[in-house]
Amino acid sequence: MICKDSVEEKIVKLQERKLALTREIIQEDSAFFKSLTREDIVYLFS
Repeated sequence: MICKDSVEEKIVKLQERKLALTREIIQEDSAFFKSLTREDIVYLFS
C-alpha cells in the first residue's frame, strides 16, 4: 500500500519514469543504446 504524498509514492513515480525512459531508449531502432559496443559499455560502467 502506498500512501498519497509519501516518500514511497515519490519513489514509485520515479521508478515509473525511469522504466518509461528505459523502454523508450531500448525500443527505438535507431536508439543510441543499440549503437553502443561492448567496449563502450565497459568504459561507461568502469
